[in-house]
Amino acid sequence: MEPFSYPAYLAFAERILYSAMHDGFVLDTETNQPRKALPGEGINTTKARTLMRKWVQEHGYCAVAGEENTVNDLASEARADLVIWAVTSCGAGRAHWESAQNTNTLELYPADELYLSDTFAPKRDWQTRWNTARQRLGPATISSVATSPDGPFIALKNDPIWCAISRWGVPFSPFDFYDGMLVRDADDDKTEALGILDCGTLKPSRKKWSVPLIKIAPERIDDLR
Repeated sequence: MEPFSYPAYLAFAERILYSAMHDGFVLDTETNQPRKALPGEGINTTKARTLMRKWVQEHGYCAVAGEENTVNDLASEARADLVIWAVTSCGAGRAHWESAQNTNTLELYPADELYLSDTFAPKRDWQTRWNTARQRLGPATISSVATSPDGPFIALKNDPIWCAISRWGVPFSPFDFYDGMLVRDADDDKTEALGILDCGTLKPSRKKWSVPLIKIAPERIDDLR
């Protein structure tokens, strides 16, 4: 058996988590292409977590002294949970963004609103982050001024501010570790009152965004805040 390698661990995690995210399908171990799962091959996130920790232990990994059972212990539940969160949250965020990249959706719902969906998420100053990004972008952005900690955080779906507030520079959630923030179609009346709809016709983005898992879940993490 090959010695422990974090990139190899992430590749293993992505493969088994594909099954957890796509009911009835798995990634073939030889071709790395989707195929229908055979009886007993299906995996949920609970089983995935167990398999991930087992893989790390079987490949001879040992945690750094003093870091046992922390997120930097790659055999810990905290690390497995982080990787599961990274794969599932980023996958869902990207799918949501891509589904909006068509003319009909952009005409009906041209703007998005950032909102807190998880009140147990780490507290972050989204008001400052948003307004700082807005000021830095200048005329390149058509977005609301956040007048309170709750926003409003509204901008056109393809506005550069979404990448600007992202820890990873992408236009979809998650925007930070365990951020609890999601986007939804912005209310037309609110958006129009903010002057955000007066911008002409929006064109779907053809850019294919991707975030390497090792970027959103690096081997060492000094601060999840």
